[in-house]
Amino acid sequence: MTGKYQEEIKQGLGRILEEGKLAGKRVVIFGSNGPAEQMASFLECWDKSSGINSAHVECFVDNNRKKQGTQVMGRPVYSPQGYLTPFDGDIRILIASKYYSEMCIELESYGYRQGEHIFEVVHIETEGRNSLLMETFKGNVKKAEEGFKLLKRIKEKTGGAYVFLCPYAALGDVYLAGGYLESYCQKEKINSYVVVVITEACVEVLGMFGITCVEKVTKDGMEALVKACIFMGLKECGAGILHQRFPYPVALGRAGNYKGIDFNGLFAAGIFGLEKKDFHMPAKGKYLKEVENMFQETGIKKGKTVLLSPYANTATGPTAKFWEERAREYLDRGYSVVTNSSGEREPAIEGTEKVFIPAGWMLDFVEYAGCFEGLRSGLCDLVASSGAEKTIYYPGRVYQDGTFYGFYGLRNMWPGMDVKEVVV
Repeated sequence: MTGKYQEEIKQGLGRILEEGKLAGKRVVIFGSNGPAEQMASFLECWDKSSGINSAHVECFVDNNRKKQGTQVMGRPVYSPQGYLTPFDGDIRILIASKYYSEMCIELESYGYRQGEHIFEVVHIETEGRNSLLMETFKGNVKKAEEGFKLLKRIKEKTGGAYVFLCPYAALGDVYLAGGYLESYCQKEKINSYVVVVITEACVEVLGMFGITCVEKVTKDGMEALVKACIFMGLKECGAGILHQRFPYPVALGRAGNYKGIDFNGLFAAGIFGLEKKDFHMPAKGKYLKEVENMFQETGIKKGKTVLLSPYANTATGPTAKFWEERAREYLDRGYSVVTNSSGEREPAIEGTEKVFIPAGWMLDFVEYAGCFEGLRSGLCDLVASSGAEKTIYYPGRVYQDGTFYGFYGLRNMWPGMDVKEVVV
């Protein structure tokens, strides 16, 4: 889930709370995915910070039978029909899903009404935006034409290099792509290539692997490039898309956890046709001098600093109180404790200093600091090969045919890795 949706969820819930629509009501969240966790987490924080119009989430409901009977953030997951019938006028149902319309049809059949009992906290668009309407078709063709022109400019600039697209700003995805590119290019006899990304952080991650021929485009530009390559054909365009969602009509990512397939294995076999052993770990020490200067300027201690990373786009984990207790424990033992933050939406944990560490420096920073504790995010991939003491926290939710931990667990992805992993 993108930062955009996180912010919109906070704003949407804030409006609903301020209007008092949840006060004294039984609050239920429809869905048990990342956005659902974000809603519950936000309401929990609101409940603690303000007794006015606060709301407590009773449970989650989900039509996925594999999720029913499990827990998310310590709350049970039930079937919608089992929990929401017979009709109860005191129930308020919060939704942040691209399936909002379908969910409403089901809920209305139980007697609940939009605006009174049902609230769409944020409107999440479906990814494909595809239909048989001529207007949609023409729009996609126009977008593909724009993308082909951009692709042509990139090819001209790079001397006809093979073009790899990293369509999302997810650091973990880009990290895996960067680690397999050398082996893939050797296998496919690709002598010259350029990687196209949408953020500077992605450029930095690729730099960890010595990949310097990188072009940064806008999000709209990337969408156009992807459409062009799918419309014209990857082979015809001399391009590849380094993500499990493309170019397949049904996302390859749905194979996650099938017969034990993890995140790394999905990338290796599904995207590159390689094995995990073909991954090239990034070299350490590239930004050691910058990290040393940062430690000197801030006064934090080499080998006795803990970097806390409590924020993630795709997972919700321990509460702020939990992180505060972890920070105090380290501080009492004489450690320096800092919170990794990319902006105002990621405040420092109480008792710690806020730091911003460029993505490319992250491996060297953690190696120099000596200790890392974080909620599972792409950042964890970046520091996975460090020799520091590492503790990673995972949400205890279902993912495809297994669990979130089963798919994203670092020791599943990298057998033998020295890391402590905790499912919360």
